[in-house]
Amino acid sequence: MDLYNEVNKARIEFNSNTGMPLEEVILNEINNWENSDKKEAMIKGQEYYAGKMAIDEKKRMVVGENGRLMEDKLVSNVKLKHNFIKKLVRQKVSYLLSEKIDVQTENDSYTNVLDEIFNNGFHKLLKNIMTESINKGIAWVYPYIENNKLKFQKLNSSEIIPLWKDNDHTRLDGAIRVYEQEYYEGDTLKTITRVEFYTEDRIKRWILKDNKLIPDIDMIEQFGESYINVEYADGENKGLSWGKVPLIYFKYNDLEQPLLLMIESLIDDYNMQRSLNSDMILDTPNNIIHVRNYDGEHPGEFRKNLSTYRIGFTSDDGGMESMDVNINTEAYEKHIKTTRKDIFEFGGGVDTDFDSFGNSPSGIALEILYQDLDLDCNEIETEFQASLEYLMYFINLYILEVVQAGDFEKEPFEFIFTRNKLNNESEIIKDLNESIKHGTLSKQTVTERHPYAATDELERIEEESSNLGDDLDQYVHDLESRLLDEGEDE
Repeated sequence: MDLYNEVNKARIEFNSNTGMPLEEVILNEINNWENSDKKEAMIKGQEYYAGKMAIDEKKRMVVGENGRLMEDKLVSNVKLKHNFIKKLVRQKVSYLLSEKIDVQTENDSYTNVLDEIFNNGFHKLLKNIMTESINKGIAWVYPYIENNKLKFQKLNSSEIIPLWKDNDHTRLDGAIRVYEQEYYEGDTLKTITRVEFYTEDRIKRWILKDNKLIPDIDMIEQFGESYINVEYADGENKGLSWGKVPLIYFKYNDLEQPLLLMIESLIDDYNMQRSLNSDMILDTPNNIIHVRNYDGEHPGEFRKNLSTYRIGFTSDDGGMESMDVNINTEAYEKHIKTTRKDIFEFGGGVDTDFDSFGNSPSGIALEILYQDLDLDCNEIETEFQASLEYLMYFINLYILEVVQAGDFEKEPFEFIFTRNKLNNESEIIKDLNESIKHGTLSKQTVTERHPYAATDELERIEEESSNLGDDLDQYVHDLESRLLDEGEDE
């Protein structure tokens, strides 16, 4: 059983009634986390995304003289990697976040402040957050104030131990962060393990050494225990609390499971089958050899001579025959094709090798093609909407206490995600034209849905029409003037 997922975990608060010292409880949580399946899955998810896969450990094994398996290093050992994880992750991120999220409010002052926060930098951060959440099941963001500016830091998910208030994992009691940091002692590079404990009102810091927590004096003196240190115009410095645990989670799904868990075995099988097929092709000249009256003692010596010099030595009446091994190409290709299909289906992605749809797939074909990706991104968007709403709590507090631009806590807002979906543009334009002809859609709606229309297309059309009228009036005026002049000359 995964210790980390035990339901009845000890609650860690400064006013805790557990009867255990705070440091002891934190050490227990750290030890449970380090040995948890959840952390292992996070690390493996990141490794596959980076290209480190099970195929790296592939060996060609044979039965040795003692009847035991041993590695054969004389035969081919191809290790083909197909990074489906990276392809699927990039598809989801590009599909959901190719364009900046649009934050809509009805208050202009509120909108101006939010536009400064949700800028291009935040958009890049959000794409990194989504990548992290898909690879590890959950991503964490830490809000902080630097030079009176609100900033956000994406933390390594495998370093965060959340302490949930509820079984649905929606509210935090606190959180522990365990991370390593390198430093130089003289000319020697060393590593230190730091521990941070986040609560609603403060942050505590230790150094982990020999399974003991030692107060981190340097970090305490440098940053203190307050989350927010505000310097006001009159020179006053004030330490403030967020009032909530300042860690915002972004989940890939409600189970907080990495994408890899759904398709790891499929990817491993695909890599292995492709690699073994390559091995078989490369080994074909040296497959099976029938030898009569071999003039030697060890088959290994004969194999080496054959591999190195392309020659074998036999007695006077000896000989050799090569026995071909037939590869069932049809069965292999069918298996590979099915496995690839399963990877994209259960990975919630789009296989870009879609020859069956033709060069210009119809709208219906594209809907089918994108169905699994849509379903997966629907769940991601639902999770991210809830997380962004929680993020707004810290933004509103920042605007109120630091920027002092007003209290917008009760001001409504909405996050709009724009998906990057392929369309059959000619088909869309044809349908829109038919809608205008039959009067089923307004010109405004048709313009908004047109694939080539700009956001202010209607204004442009009206401006061009107005300019055309002005040009016509000018033409008529010039013509009348010319005719009048010609009449006077006569």
